[in-house]
Amino acid sequence: MPLTANGIYFEHWVASANTCPLTLVNGFARSMSDFRALARALNRAGISVIMLDNRTTGKTTAPSPFTLDALVADVIEVWDNLGIDRSHVFGISMGGAIALNIVLQHRQRVTGLIIVSSFVSRHNNDDDKVGVEKMRARMLKLTSASFYAKNKRLLNAFAQQAAETICSGVHCPQAQAFQNYDISAKLKDIRCPTLIIHGNEDAHVPLHNAEKFAAGIVGAKLVVFEEAGHLLLMEKHSELLAEILNFIQN
Repeated sequence: MPLTANGIYFEHWVASANTCPLTLVNGFARSMSDFRALARALNRAGISVIMLDNRTTGKTTAPSPFTLDALVADVIEVWDNLGIDRSHVFGISMGGAIALNIVLQHRQRVTGLIIVSSFVSRHNNDDDKVGVEKMRARMLKLTSASFYAKNKRLLNAFAQQAAETICSGVHCPQAQAFQNYDISAKLKDIRCPTLIIHGNEDAHVPLHNAEKFAAGIVGAKLVVFEEAGHLLLMEKHSELLAEILNFIQN
């Protein structure tokens, strides 16, 4: 698939040239490969899908440091490369923060906004310095207890891989791009149809973040998944797909 001038790697599934697409933006240290099953399902439902590897993830590299504005500009460049004037935007966790800032900077180009498991503010941390074992323990707490009990082998493998990747330090520039991030004062400026989705057992980004989004963004709808943690793409795939389809089609 094509590379942008900034080296951003992206894929897209086109259902119809007349369909407003949905752009998928992933979270910290995660690549677009996480989205492939969801993207195929959306495309089968007639929705054109765009997804990309953020800087330092997947096939995309970039000189560091870089800013949140650069991550926003990367998405816009992908749209420009594809000749897209407007798109729905779906962002998970850090991707949600990128999506919100796309609306703030390019509101005329966003048809609808879906924010999943995302945060209103973020303080600095030293994730790359805690060690693989401690990071692995953190990763195992990203899902609900009931999901972990049913999927121990899957989650142990995920936690090990994620811990090693994060502790390698390769994604530190992503974390640095969100130093002292706080969007709470700007929520009133989000002026597009917005869907907020969150898990009620999200220990990584507590539910009160979603409640702040819903209270601060005019007309936003909040959907809370029960017995769900931070990894809704994994824990609640079918329910997430259904909510996306309902939002876009209606």
